[in-house]
Amino acid sequence: MSPRECLRVAFSLGLVEDDAQWMSMIEDRIRTAHTYDETTARAVYGALPEHARLLRELGRRLAERAP
Repeated sequence: MSPRECLRVAFSLGLVEDDAQWMSMIEDRIRTAHTYDETTARAVYGALPEHARLLRELGRRLAERAP
């Protein structure tokens, strides 16, 4: 599965709430993988606190479902 497909499954299972924010994080990852533009790098850097919040929330939800 692609990252987008995995995200859609996670959304349908209730593991993530805001599909648009997660898609934005995936797009940021794609943009920075092969981009060496400082403006893009700064924009993504500014989004990192929100990305980290989403990942912490996912970690919490996964831990709650763990046996």
